[in-house]
Amino acid sequence: MSSLADPFSRAAALETEADCVAGRGDIVSARGLRELAAEIALNRGEAWLEPAAMCRAVGDLPAALTAVSGALRVDPLGFLPLLLKASLLDAHIAESADRLVMAATDPSEPMEGL
Repeated sequence: MSSLADPFSRAAALETEADCVAGRGDIVSARGLRELAAEIALNRGEAWLEPAAMCRAVGDLPAALTAVSGALRVDPLGFLPLLLKASLLDAHIAESADRLVMAATDPSEPMEGL
């Protein structure tokens, strides 16, 4: 029986592949591999932190918050997931505030999504 039959071994192999893909500059594919690895290894909260960081790196704050929520499902009081969530929420609030300022200073800009 292959060692990849074990979910944690499959997740580790995907994480290694994601690191190689990210090293080549393909963050989007690496993010997908990391998310798949996190889904396979559901009981490893730290597996969700890497996809959250990758989502944040490409500016996808809602996806980053979803990923960090995966880590918090495993360990609701985990320091690193809580710290990352606070940082993501801070960035999301700042982004929303910037949109409000831009909309207030440019009357031709619609205020959608606020």
